[in-house]
Amino acid sequence: MDEPLVSFFQMVAGGRSPRRPSKDVQGTLPAAALKHCKPVQEANEWGYDLYLPFDIALRWDGAAGLELSYDVDGTGVGGEWIPLSPECHYPDFADYWAEHAPDNLRLDVPPFVTLSQDYGIVQIWPGVIAQTRPEWSLLVRGPVNDSRRSLGYDVLEGIISTDRFGGPIPAMIRLLKADHEIYIPADHPFLRVIPVYRPHYDNRLLDQFAVGGFADVPPERWQFYAEWRSYVVDPHRQKQGGYIAAEMKRWAGKE
Repeated sequence: MDEPLVSFFQMVAGGRSPRRPSKDVQGTLPAAALKHCKPVQEANEWGYDLYLPFDIALRWDGAAGLELSYDVDGTGVGGEWIPLSPECHYPDFADYWAEHAPDNLRLDVPPFVTLSQDYGIVQIWPGVIAQTRPEWSLLVRGPVNDSRRSLGYDVLEGIISTDRFGGPIPAMIRLLKADHEIYIPADHPFLRVIPVYRPHYDNRLLDQFAVGGFADVPPERWQFYAEWRSYVVDPHRQKQGGYIAAEMKRWAGKE
């Protein structure tokens, strides 16, 4: 059997396991986009969703003060707030780690939430570590087409060399609301991780690009443009889902 592209290890019990994303973004995608917009569909299904083990809430004072509340027993967040100075571990996880981790790592417990020295930047570990095939990394970002800004935070993006780096998959988030309870539920995706092939983000490859003007468009590109335009303008060919049908044929090797 081939080696998995990505292997996830849930180090903290509870919560939803890593999984392929839903095409409809947890039911928030408009029906027309779900049915007819192949670019949006493919972006929605790209990668894997990671979840927190339980609901949490953060309360930031706009400066160096941050409090955490979490719900491990189903009673809800907000009943007790824990000041972070500068980090905390999952409940009872440090003892579990010390008992089960290799001897040389028993004191190296990954933190759950860590307050950065930069105001408003917080690192949160969803309790997962990952391993990828050689030369593959993971792009860590927020959920696709499902902004978290309305909840009071942004997820900062980064690429981790998970073929070699054996540590946790963290999220760096930027808090956007001070003196406000920022709620992060466990039943919604917290992170999206996307496998990326290392040579594909090598600057030696990315530096190979060209910029031209109208007169520089080659004939074959005009032909591609004409074919695309005929799907959306020509009344005799116009059909919703034309792009989807063409791409499905392409994936099936029928063109």
